[in-house]
Amino acid sequence: ENYARAVNKLDDFYFGYFTLDWLMALVGLKHSLAKYFGIERLPFLTSGYNTFPFHWWYYYDFGLVGIAILPFLSGAVIAYIYYKVRTAPSILVTIFYSMALLLMVLSFMMNPLNRLDFVTNVFIVWVAHKYLIKKKT
Repeated sequence: ENYARAVNKLDDFYFGYFTLDWLMALVGLKHSLAKYFGIERLPFLTSGYNTFPFHWWYYYDFGLVGIAILPFLSGAVIAYIYYKVRTAPSILVTIFYSMALLLMVLSFMMNPLNRLDFVTNVFIVWVAHKYLIKKKT
């Protein structure tokens, strides 16, 4: 509902600000850029619903091009992870596939890919698996 109301009213695009929100938060530019450019995170939240679908942020950043390309790339990465689970299963690939399933389930309410906590969890799992978990030789 919020997406349907907001698409007609949106005049400005932010060219990656919301898609790379996790990176902006990590380097400390998120709030200062929002204040400088006057960016409002959810300007058209007028209904009783408090969420936007996952592709809202891609549309808010890049318009129709963002909706066409970025979800396609996400799906291609998830398809590759699924292929690796089927052909060469490992604990790390299975964990990444479970994160991809979580992404697909939550995509009806939000986009975890632009959240710092989701991206850092993916990175922490990869680092823990690569450097801390001893593999049998």
